[in-house]
Amino acid sequence: MRINTIKAVLFLANTALVAAWNHVDEAGFIRAVGGHNLALVAFVEPSSAASQALESEWEKISESEKTLSSIDCSSLAQLCKDYEIISYPTIRFFDGHGTITPYRGPRTSQSIISFLRRAARPTLTQLDEKTITAFQSIDDAVIVAHINPRDDHIQTLYKSLAYRYHDRASFGLLETDETSTIVCYNNKDNEQSTTSDLSAIDTLSSFVEACIRPLVGEFSRRTEVKYAQSGKSLVYFLAETREEREEYVEIIRPVAKKYRDFISFVTVDALEYAPMTKVLGLPGRSFPALAVENPARGQIFPFTEDEITAELVDEFIVDIAGGKVKPWAPLPIPDPVSHAHDEL
Repeated sequence: MRINTIKAVLFLANTALVAAWNHVDEAGFIRAVGGHNLALVAFVEPSSAASQALESEWEKISESEKTLSSIDCSSLAQLCKDYEIISYPTIRFFDGHGTITPYRGPRTSQSIISFLRRAARPTLTQLDEKTITAFQSIDDAVIVAHINPRDDHIQTLYKSLAYRYHDRASFGLLETDETSTIVCYNNKDNEQSTTSDLSAIDTLSSFVEACIRPLVGEFSRRTEVKYAQSGKSLVYFLAETREEREEYVEIIRPVAKKYRDFISFVTVDALEYAPMTKVLGLPGRSFPALAVENPARGQIFPFTEDEITAELVDEFIVDIAGGKVKPWAPLPIPDPVSHAHDEL
């Protein structure tokens, strides 16, 4: 399957023409988040590439969701400072009761709508045999605890888990006469995990994080530290449009599943992170592009084929592991000292 760059770039140009922010002033913001209103607010700097990329996605969200507002931080700098906005765009959910929840997920309409609906739901939904089936597919990630009434301590642990991860998954609770278990449904990747090791919150946290983690993640400033600390190699796919990146996710998912224990697969917004091409040994402004990084050895392997397919990427990984592909050698940086005067 070939990623069609030209078609995607044309799509980006068209969406840029139709999308338009509809910012509120300070009084409008206070009305939006005041009282007991639910509100999802985007704090943006319109000239930034990341804010411009969010614009068309926000337009799609506004077609079905009516609790949206946006703030132009270039005009309302003090308001944004008061809310400690330090990067753009920043998306926050106001629950009408004084709690503000930051949105940390992908900046896509589908992901943001899921977050908004999740935030409006109870942190923990009580289920029965009639409601559990529908609940299992209510979100991209759903966790359901089947807890025996005698296991009060497990229920307490589970509630604390739900409060911690409520911004990323929907949590349900079902009473059972059997042994207590927790089931996680990763509906986006069509995976299901079950655990009965419910002795400690750290164990449960690891279980939930492993289950809700996408097979192909999104590389950003919010996630780069997590990937850097994972100890795994990384396969970067850089593309200029959301459509190209989503198309790649669909074709590469089986390969990502195959290597999930050793390699993290990520997509990168090439417009927002264009400088990454230099450190990945890729030609600038030639997208889509792909590279593999082995951080443990400090090695980079740029992908040089004309087409990016699941089969070719799989073969590329095998060839790297087999020593058939040499790592990229960046050009040496001239030593400025060699051109200086000795007396200086």
